[in-house]
Amino acid sequence: NYGIEIAEQQETTPYNSLIFGSSNNSDTTIHPKLVIVYDTAEVVDSVSCITLQPSAARGQDWDALITSGLPSNNLATHTDFGCYIWTCSGPNCTVRSLINFDLSAIPANATITNATLYLYADANNTNIGILGQPTYGSSDAGWIKRITSSWTVTGVTWNNQPTTINTNEVPLAHSTNST
Repeated sequence: NYGIEIAEQQETTPYNSLIFGSSNNSDTTIHPKLVIVYDTAEVVDSVSCITLQPSAARGQDWDALITSGLPSNNLATHTDFGCYIWTCSGPNCTVRSLINFDLSAIPANATITNATLYLYADANNTNIGILGQPTYGSSDAGWIKRITSSWTVTGVTWNNQPTTINTNEVPLAHSTNST
């Protein structure tokens, strides 16, 4: 488990964005979370559920933003999480986000029956958008991809971003409104 990456499906058209609150956002109600339901063979019909949210206190749970506009900068403390394409005072900048959850609390003999990733719009985002409001563009559909190499929240940048795999990637549908 190295986590997942969120990226735009079309990384060429500017002003497309999927913007969510990160674990650094002051509004804790919009932090990303993963809810996993699992069953173990030890107890018949025993279903357990665990909710994971990135935070500094949880060790291996973390999220980070990376951008081609600042390719050697670590943006792990950014309040936004997601992906977007923007014109960064010239050429397009691509932004992707990475997230990792510590799954060690799930027993080794467990069978995961359901996993749901919750990402919440950051309606108070003023970092990008027209007149300071978030925008979603004309084709902001994204991908959730599995990360296949190690990375650290304090060391990841665009230049050293981990590798991903397209196998079993999950599409994120085009937004229908800005929140």
